[in-house]
Amino acid sequence: MKNLFDYATSELSQDAFLCWLLENFDCENDTVKKAALALLGEMTELDCSIPGAVTKLKTERQVTEKYPNPDAGKEGEPETIRCVFDIVVTFQYNGEEHALLIEDKIFSSASNKQIKIYPEAFQKNIVGKNHTL
Repeated sequence: MKNLFDYATSELSQDAFLCWLLENFDCENDTVKKAALALLGEMTELDCSIPGAVTKLKTERQVTEKYPNPDAGKEGEPETIRCVFDIVVTFQYNGEEHALLIEDKIFSSASNKQIKIYPEAFQKNIVGKNHTL
């Protein structure tokens, strides 16, 4: 089983926990494995309880992508916006590539620009690379 503290070195605890749990989807501990697959199933609406349906799951934290700023050209607006996705989960479900974005807010709220841009940036930069959203 993977060690939780491999993920909790400098990030928020819930991000570390989610990465640890999801990446243990195929561990030898049945309780942890079932919890990981149940959570993934709830977040994706896929039946992850089917043995062997979920494979090649990986998590990445703080994934940075640049995206064109829809307000570019306006005074003081940059050409691109830096999107930092909290957690990106990629996996295969019955051989089909999938991607999941987990964006959490603890001490801040999503700006209007972030609400519009993040799904588009995720779709273009992550999902568009052979993954299903």
